[in-house]
Amino acid sequence: MIRRVCIRADGSSLKGAGHLIRCKALADMIEEEFDVIFFCKEIPLFIENEFKKNGYTVVNLENENEFFNRIKEEDIIVLDGYDFNIDYQKKVKAKGCKLVFIDDLHSQDFDVDLLINHAPSVIKSDYNVQNIAEYALGPDFALLRKPFLEAARKKRKVYSIKRLFICFGGSDPSNLTLKALEVATKFTEFTHITVIVGPGYKLIDGLLEIKRTDVRVSIIKNATEIEMYEFMTKSDLAIVPSSGILYEVLAVGCLVISGFFVDNQKKIYDGFNKLGAIIPADNFTNLEYQIQESFNVKNHFDNSQIIDGFSNLRILNRFKSFE
Repeated sequence: MIRRVCIRADGSSLKGAGHLIRCKALADMIEEEFDVIFFCKEIPLFIENEFKKNGYTVVNLENENEFFNRIKEEDIIVLDGYDFNIDYQKKVKAKGCKLVFIDDLHSQDFDVDLLINHAPSVIKSDYNVQNIAEYALGPDFALLRKPFLEAARKKRKVYSIKRLFICFGGSDPSNLTLKALEVATKFTEFTHITVIVGPGYKLIDGLLEIKRTDVRVSIIKNATEIEMYEFMTKSDLAIVPSSGILYEVLAVGCLVISGFFVDNQKKIYDGFNKLGAIIPADNFTNLEYQIQESFNVKNHFDNSQIIDGFSNLRILNRFKSFE
C-alpha cells in the first residue's frame, strides 16, 4: 500500500502563497512513492486548480478539528506555516503520525521527525528542538517544482544581459515591482522586460502606464507554474526577493539581483550573498547601481553546484526512511 502524505498549509492572495508553492515542490519530489493530499483553510482558486490539474487532492478545511479527524496513525504529516506551534505539533504526534516541518524562521520550538529549511546559512544549532530525528538543511534540499529541477540539471549559463525578469510575489504591498520597472526601463541594453504580478497585486495601473510607452515591457498576472518556468528560462537577468522564487531563477541559470523586505527572506539572502550566488541589493533602494553592475560582470556566476537539481532525491530518501 502506498503511504499517504498529508500536507497542511495555507496561502491567501493578500498574504501570498509561498507556503503552498514550496509544499507543491515537496509534493512533486515524493509523488512517485507517496499519495499526497493537501489540507487548506485558505488557498487561491488558481493555485487549487493547478494542484488538481497536477493530480493532487485538495481538501478545503472549515477548521483544524476537521484536519485532526481526517489524519491517521500511518500518515506522514507535513506542516508549513507560522501558526503550527509546538502544541499543534504535539497534537499531531499524539495521533502517532510521523511529522515533517518546513521552516524558514527558526523562531519557535519544534517536536518533529524531520525539519526542512533550505536556506544556505542555516545550521542545526539555530534550532531549539525536542526529540527531532532528522534535519534537511541548505540548498542540497532546495524545494523546487519539477520544471525547475530539470532546468537545474541542464546547467544553463548566461553570457550577455538582454532579457530581464521582474517578480516580487503575490501582493507586493510596497510596490517594489513598479520601482524596479521604472529603473529597468532606463537601460537601453534590455531588449525585453517581463514583469510577473500575483492575484493580490492592486497597483497594476502604474505598470500598464509604462507598458503603453515602452514596447519592451510585458506584464503577466497570475502566471501558471509552466508559464513562470518559460518566462524565466527566456530571461538573462532576474530581479527577485530572497524567497522561493530566488531558488527558481537560480535553477534556470539566470544572473540574479536579489534583496529582502520581510524577516523570513533575510536568512536566505545572507546565505546566497555569502556564497557569491547573487548581486546583493539589500532592500532594493539602489537598483540602478545593481543593474549596471550586472552588465559589468565579466565571468557570470556559475551556481550549478549550489542548485544541482537533485534535491528531490535527497528529500525522497528522507521520506522513505519513515517506512
